[in-house]
Amino acid sequence: MSATEEPTVVERNPSSNFDKPKKDKKKSHKKSKKVNQKKTKLIVGASEYIPEEQSHKEQDLKSKQTSTRTNQRRPRVQQGQMNQIQFAEINISYQIACLFEENSLSSGSFIRKFMDDKGFISTEILAKLLACSPENIQNAVEFTQKANSKIIFNASTKSVGLNEKCANYSLPSSERVSKIEPSELLKYQRKAQEWIMKGSNSLVLPHPN
Repeated sequence: MSATEEPTVVERNPSSNFDKPKKDKKKSHKKSKKVNQKKTKLIVGASEYIPEEQSHKEQDLKSKQTSTRTNQRRPRVQQGQMNQIQFAEINISYQIACLFEENSLSSGSFIRKFMDDKGFISTEILAKLLACSPENIQNAVEFTQKANSKIIFNASTKSVGLNEKCANYSLPSSERVSKIEPSELLKYQRKAQEWIMKGSNSLVLPHPN
């Protein structure tokens, strides 16, 4: 440019591209706002949506948990029932041992009146005295035999007695009771409990080998 030439003046056109970046910025800001709003809507909507694969997994997990709980419950019930039966037989076994305690029999225990001529008491009568079933009596005696008890069970006559000494405790036939009447059942059961307490004072059960 020569020294004589005047500088060229460029007029600013308000509608020129100079201000376009600002407008573009506004537009882009609006667009980004809309996009963000759309994204937000999508996210909110997506929170309620559960993929099919995930729902199947959750259902499988729930069914497994239910089956596991059911399987866990069954053995517990059976185990609890077995424990109750075993406890009942141990309890009956102890009561029989107390009733047949030798010192108690020697001192005139009332159960001697229920003995036959061999000194045995039938499981039916003994079950009534102890308020249990005859099957419980047999199982209880078998349990005491494991602990080396002197009490024996005669399978042929279904009766319980004390080894070879049984006959020593039998009473004359005139003093025996061969049947318990329903009207006398409670009285005899109370008597049995009294003699169980007496027998327990001197009873010593050996430990099983």
